[in-house]
Amino acid sequence: ALRNAIAGATGSGQLVIRLTGSSYPLSQLLEVTDDEVAILRTGSQVLSRNGDPVMTVSSSGIVYLADIAVANGSGDGISCSGTSLWLHDSQVRNNAQLGLDISAGCQAHLIRSIVAVNNAGGIDQTGGELYLTNSVVGLNGGIVSAFGGLSIDGTDLQVSYSTIAGNDSQNPGMSVRCSGMNSGTVRNSIVVGADANSVDPCAGLSFSYSAVDESGLGGTNVDVGAFTPADFVNAAMNDFHLTAAGQTTFMDIASWQAGDPITDVDGDPIPTDMPSFPGYDQP
Repeated sequence: ALRNAIAGATGSGQLVIRLTGSSYPLSQLLEVTDDEVAILRTGSQVLSRNGDPVMTVSSSGIVYLADIAVANGSGDGISCSGTSLWLHDSQVRNNAQLGLDISAGCQAHLIRSIVAVNNAGGIDQTGGELYLTNSVVGLNGGIVSAFGGLSIDGTDLQVSYSTIAGNDSQNPGMSVRCSGMNSGTVRNSIVVGADANSVDPCAGLSFSYSAVDESGLGGTNVDVGAFTPADFVNAAMNDFHLTAAGQTTFMDIASWQAGDPITDVDGDPIPTDMPSFPGYDQP
């Protein structure tokens, strides 16, 4: 029914779908091509598919997901080669391949969202722009995957108050793998891989006021070592809020500036006039 609703709206311009069930196992690919589609929830909704991927956004398509999980797919979670993809308070998790496969200039915006436990890596993006705000990319990849958290190639990456943690891969690229000419900033964030030195050399990408797992990324960053599960409440269950130990590890590393978010993932205020915690959680 969900796929038919989107297909039936083709060419109409805009469509808003409010889901009321709890689970939507899809027998066919969910495709958005030339329309602007918003999928919202009124409960706890999971979109899944025994196929690759669960959803595609192509051509001039624009998709907004709010409080939706794209999970447990047998391939990729979402593929976007269209105009843009927006995830608000959503999850892309536990997919057998990539979480997000972004290309062809698609702009991907993640706000208070989680990309976690996707076997082939979290977000693989070629070109376009990628924005992570108050979001998590965690526990993606594995020792045989080509990358772990993020892989960017010719992409403008903007990361603010987000947590990129516990991702794993063949070296390099446990946290961030770079190819081609990239640009952007990683600010006030946590970037710690399954092992230390998890950021592939990324010309054009700057890090500041972040907790990282290596030296040499800039004087305002702090080397805190590799991912430590005890720093987070329950990373295995996608909860990357800070424990008391994590508060000690990450205290006073971040420094807010104009344009940064003013609240964390829970809506708690981020101090604007004093040092704060990096990542998506202000304890």
